[in-house]
This record gives sequence, structure tokens and C-alpha cells, in this order.
Amino acid sequence: MRGALFVVALFPLTAAASPQTLAWSGRLVDAAGGPVSGEVDLTLRLYDSVDGQVADAVFEETFTDLTVTGGYASVTLGAGDRTLEDTVFGAPSLWVEVEVDEQVLGTRRRLHGAPYAHTATRIGAPGAGVHTEGGTVVVEGDLTIEGTTRFDSVQIGERHVLTIDGRTCTNDNWQAVIGNDTAHTLIKARMSFSHCEEGCHHAYREWIGFFNSYTTMVTLENTTSYGSNAGTWSMTRNVTDPRGTDFEGSSVILGALGSSRAVYAAACGVEEDAIAPHWAKAHGSHQPPTVVAAEDAPVKANVIRAPDLGDGAGKFPHLISTPGFDPAPYITAGAWVTRDPENGDYNLGIYRGMIKAPDRIGCATDVPTQHLAIQWDKARRMGKHLEAAIIIGGPPSLLLAAASKVPYGVDEYGLAGALNGAPIHVVPAETFDCMVPARAEIVIEGIIRTDILEPEAPFGEASGYLGPRKMEKVFEVKAITHRDQPICQGIISEYPPSESSVIRKIAFDAIYLNHLKGACNIPSVTKVACHEMASCNMMFVIQLDKPAIGQPWQALRAAAAFDASLGKIFVAVDSDVDPDSMDQVLWALSYSMQPHRDAEIIRGKVPRLDPSIPPSPDEVYPDGQGASALLINACREHPYMPVSLPRQDFMEAALKRWAELGLPELDLQAPWHGYPLTQWTDENAEEAELAVTGRYYETGAKLAGRREDTD
Repeated sequence: MRGALFVVALFPLTAAASPQTLAWSGRLVDAAGGPVSGEVDLTLRLYDSVDGQVADAVFEETFTDLTVTGGYASVTLGAGDRTLEDTVFGAPSLWVEVEVDEQVLGTRRRLHGAPYAHTATRIGAPGAGVHTEGGTVVVEGDLTIEGTTRFDSVQIGERHVLTIDGRTCTNDNWQAVIGNDTAHTLIKARMSFSHCEEGCHHAYREWIGFFNSYTTMVTLENTTSYGSNAGTWSMTRNVTDPRGTDFEGSSVILGALGSSRAVYAAACGVEEDAIAPHWAKAHGSHQPPTVVAAEDAPVKANVIRAPDLGDGAGKFPHLISTPGFDPAPYITAGAWVTRDPENGDYNLGIYRGMIKAPDRIGCATDVPTQHLAIQWDKARRMGKHLEAAIIIGGPPSLLLAAASKVPYGVDEYGLAGALNGAPIHVVPAETFDCMVPARAEIVIEGIIRTDILEPEAPFGEASGYLGPRKMEKVFEVKAITHRDQPICQGIISEYPPSESSVIRKIAFDAIYLNHLKGACNIPSVTKVACHEMASCNMMFVIQLDKPAIGQPWQALRAAAAFDASLGKIFVAVDSDVDPDSMDQVLWALSYSMQPHRDAEIIRGKVPRLDPSIPPSPDEVYPDGQGASALLINACREHPYMPVSLPRQDFMEAALKRWAELGLPELDLQAPWHGYPLTQWTDENAEEAELAVTGRYYETGAKLAGRREDTD
């Protein structure tokens, strides 16, 4: 074992719970590339710079006579006589050096992400006790945190104060997620998945494991989960179905992508208020995927090919999303990967898949303008079937990209890489020329037949009604690859709001804003909001700031034209109207527009899961029976009097007095004070000032001088 060796690290160093340890795994091969087996002396050193002498190491640990089998070795730093102190992680960055049998192997590798989650610059609880109970830090008093930190959880006594300074989310930092109830405050850390190397953010499993450890989630044991409310998420282990199938240890997760804006933001590695600019930046900075070998792809752990599929698609615990109504389990979070049969362009989209047989899955495309439907029609005209793969449990950013609306021909792999902050790791499919995510949970490969259709549905849709049965496409399974004990993901898509509406809203808000401001050159557009109760695809509200003449109508028509199947109601509002607030939108609709003057109906839209349209078996709608859209310009285009609330300085004085009296804290919502609009004159302002200073008789005298006879 004293010959020339080199090492290939399999996993980055990862931190465990206190006491602090770091796990290292690697593969040792000899000079000829063959795996090493036997005993070696292994030394791992941590440095605060990429160069420097051995004496400069901030931590060093040696493992004597370490047993290596088939080239694989793994150790845990800090678990023995040497202790990993917090001071080890005080440097902005750390590098690891590997030495085997007194030979340093290769260059130092930088550590990323998790190892720095242990420490905070300062944690103080002035005048209060701090102690631990298991993995929980309990603070009996006020808590101040400077810097970033990781806690399994923190409990703060009732009515005490939490202060966090340095809540930035950078490459090597963690950010706090704060939830409140009447008794205490829980802080649970979540990781920024942007810009961490070695593929940690490429993997759905790491994503779920991270949330399982550090966020609030519901875990159901030995039961079947059929759903969850929007804003929550659940993981069901040890699942069985009515047939008694135990699915060999597979688990089910719901709500992991779009249950809240916080979850969505974490999948992109940004703060919630940075989602829209992150999407805008991603559109201009695609990162193509990185191809890895099959042996480095966990999804290739199990490979099953037709005709030996066994249970096939039924091998996994797909849920009956709407029990009592749905006729079968459905794949709801499957990202379908297809390639344009003419030019090979990739498309990824989320479509439901009805489980009909071990080797047969329905494929529902709601409208012919969906990109998979376009590719399917191309293949049909070319006389061949459309090859496809269904990805379940893929990288979070990939699923978010697949759920969005991007122009035809845009590669969602590249878009997902940009959202992700690093390329997606992919691997060749088993049965056709296509790349699939290397770290997905499940990949189902096959063909979408172009020579037949068969009945599909009903299915509980995000419209709030079941989608009716109609003739749809048929996917024939040719191969399945999956991880050991795979996690089967589902999207909650039922009566709104639901997870599917959250996913759409966050992406659509950003995509439509980018479209109107950039592609359509309307700089006055400041925000676009779609609404969850309208499934985030029926109603869009566009906010404009001091638009030039014609720009409200330009924005309305451009938004309606973005996608033929999206949008039934489009509303333009002024900058003082929050487009996310239906109360404010209704205010604008009531008093800032006239239907005969400010409304327009356009025809020729494509019906999309809309029960208000009479069913048409051939999907050819007679004139006047198809879809249409209503455009409403609710921007104030002539002078208006001020908003009828007390002026801001008076409201601020009232708030100050309110606080002095110790009254309950107020949750202010705009508008919380009045403000002048264009019809307000200097004379109006002077008269208002006279009124609050008690000199209103002067105004009365002035107005008396302006009397007019009634004759």
C-alpha cells in the first residue's frame, strides 16, 4: 500500500449535529487506476488558505491502519481524540488536504456550504439564561444574533425579543427562518442552495433531507397520505396502498416545491423579495447541464427494462390526489423530458400522468399550444412516436423551470442551471438519445404513441373542478431507473389555492414582468401579479408607474398575447394599487374605470381547463363558443382628488400616541394614510391647513364671496 496513489473524493465534507464532526469519503486508486484494498495511514488537514505550510493547518487528524475496501474509504473528523472547535470555522473559507502513507494527494479542495453552518459570530442573551435541551437552544430572555448561524431549533421565552443582524444569504451562509406562535419563537435554519459546489443543490434528496432536518414538516408513519393544505408539506414513510403493497420502503412527499414563497425562494437560493430579479437574470444567463458518468448517477442504482418491468409504473406510491373522484393514481409532479423530432431541442414540462397499467401511463396536454403537444404533432406528421422520459424527484430548480412558461425552443435544462446557480448534472437515458437528471429519484422512459389516443381523466384540477374525461395521449413504458428506496413526489393541485397555483404564481409574476418590461419595451410596468383563486393562469393585474399615453393598453394587449391559453381577465392599475391585493384591485375597478370606455374583449383565446366553455369532443369550437379575454384599463387617466384618509403626518402622530398608550400593535396595510392626486390644488391645501388650525371660518368667509344666484 506504499506505492503511488491518488484520491478521488466522492462526497464533500459534511457537518453533523453538535458535538461537531465532519464526514469524509473518498476513493483510493493506484498508479494504474485500479482500486486499492488493504490498510493505509490517512491524514486530513484543514487550512484557511489554498496554500501554506503543514504547520499552518487549523486542524489535522490522522487515521492509522485505516481499512480500505475496493478503493473506498470513509472517516469522521472530530469523532475521536481530536475535537473540532468553533474556531476552526472562523475563517471565511477552508481547504482540505489529503495525505496517504505520507504522500500528499493532489491539490487542496475548498469546502462549501454545510461546514460553515455551525458557527455564529456572536450569540448573546443579555441578562438571560441560555441552556440546551437536546438539540434545542433555549433562551430565557432577549436574544441577539450577529452573523449567520445554524440551529436545530431555538426557543425564546414568551414576550421576549429576537434580534438578527447579518441575515444575508451568501455562498457559505445560512439564513434564519422565523415562525411565531403565542408561546415562543422557533428559528430553524435553511441553506442557500445557490453556488454550492459538488452537486449538493442538484439533488432532490439532499433538498428533502435538508428540509426534513431544519424546517417544520409533518411526517406520517405507516399510513397513506392523500394530500395537504397549501402552505404546509408532508412526508409519508412506510406507505401501503389498498392492495397491501408496501413499495419496498419508498416514501411520498407533498408540498416540497411550492407550498410557500419561502420554500420556492430556498429552491432558488435567494430571498423571497429577490425571486423576480433572479428569474429575470436566469433568462439571460443559461447554464447548460453537465454530463456525468452512469456510475456517478444515483438514479442508475436500479435499471429495469421492458419486457421485465414487473409492477412497472405501479412500483412507486403514486397518490390518488382527489380520493372519491379520481379514477386512478396520477403522476402529478413528473417533469416530462422530450426532444423536438426535427432539431433535437429539449423541452421539459409538467403534465399529469394517469397510471393505467405497469407499462402504460396517460399523458394529458390541456391545449395544443403546450410544447410537448407541439413536438408530439411534429412526430405524428413525421410518422414516428415521440420519445419521452418522466422525471420524478428531480433537482428543485429543474422542476420550477419545467412548471414555468418560457418560449418554445428555450432549453429548461439551461434555465434550471441558471436558477440553480450551477449546471444540472445529467446522464444519458437508457433507451433513447436524451439526457436525464443524474440525481433524480425516478426516471420512467418510453414513447408517447402518435397513432392512438385513449380516454383519460377525470382529475381534480387547480380550477376547483374536476377535469372531464377526454381522448388523450398514451405513454408506453420501455425502461425505469431509480434510486434505492426512492422518494415519490406529488404536487397538490386541487381547489385553489394549492401548491400548483403557488408554483405558477411565483414564476408567472416574474416571467410576465420580464416580458412586458424587456421584450415589449414598457418601462412603466413595475409589477405583475396573477391570482391563486384564478389558478394563477386566468387573471393578471399589471401595475404601471406614471405610464405614457397608450402604455396601459400596450401592456394589456401584450400580456394577453404572451400565451394563447393563458389569461381571461387582464387589469392595468396605477402604482398606488397593490396588484396582489384583491381589495385594492376591486377599489380600482370600482372607481378608476368605466366599462363602456375602459374595457375591451378579445376573441380567439385557447380554452384551458375552463368549465365555463361547453365541452367539444373534437376541440373545435364554433364561433363565439371558444375562449376570450377581458382587458380593463383601471389606470387614472384624468385628475383625481386625494385618497380619503387622514394625511400621513396626522396618521403618524396617531400611531405614536397609540404606542404610548400601550395599545396592541397594528398591522398597517396600504393605503394607511391619504395622499394628494392630480386634482389637489394649492388652495385646497391651504384650506385644509386652516381647518386643522381652527381657522376654518376664514374659508367659509372666502366661499361666501363666491356666491352665485340660482336664477
